[in-house]
Amino acid sequence: GFFASAFAPSNPKRMYVAWGLSYCIKNADPADCNQPPLASILVSDDGGLTWAQQTGIALNGLSTSALVVHQADENTAWAGTMGDGVYKTSDGGKSWQKKSNGLTAKYISALALDPGNPNLLYASTIDSGVFKSEDGAESWVRSSNGMDVNEPIRTIVVDPAHQGVVYAGS
Repeated sequence: GFFASAFAPSNPKRMYVAWGLSYCIKNADPADCNQPPLASILVSDDGGLTWAQQTGIALNGLSTSALVVHQADENTAWAGTMGDGVYKTSDGGKSWQKKSNGLTAKYISALALDPGNPNLLYASTIDSGVFKSEDGAESWVRSSNGMDVNEPIRTIVVDPAHQGVVYAGS
């Protein structure tokens, strides 16, 4: 099924979707549980009428839990994964580069992009609170002011009316 989706703010017809299928489900043949999950990124340029699967990319086989798209550049997006940190594309999803320098937690539950600064991203994690990047995900630092640093954070949003205000929910 679908794990995450995001429209490009600069082009509402561009949409990214993370999808996946686990072979190991309840009452499955135990031999199926030895197969890696089938997971990838789909991209649409017509508002979801048609989709192109991005094949041969670093995210193939990884469960992607979060997607955000750059406000002014529809070809730049970030993906948070369930176990391998954050990835970034600058070519519309054709290739993805791992961007997890400084992330001590690799299970990303949500990503948020500051609406006034496309280089300012936040990543919420299941076991290590919130991380912040001020350079487009090149590096990350823990940013859990006012909360337990080990709090499992499931969702995060940047307040568009108040610069620097971030809400995180466990």
